[in-house]
Amino acid sequence: MIKASSVDELAGRLEPACVTLGNFDGVHLGHRKLISRTKAQAQARGLSSVVVTFEPHPLRVLSGRKTPP
Repeated sequence: MIKASSVDELAGRLEPACVTLGNFDGVHLGHRKLISRTKAQAQARGLSSVVVTFEPHPLRVLSGRKTPP
């Protein structure tokens, strides 16, 4: 697992991968399904799987609203 706070921190650390991008503000059943599908697609293609999410929550950045932890 690679954890990074910015795209710049990932430079040169990732190989081709199957990526899911989303606002994973809690891993509920819908999020689990997306992550499972990403993993399956990656495995079928011999790639790594990657989940990209946002910190802080996009609503906080775009509107200043209070958001889930």
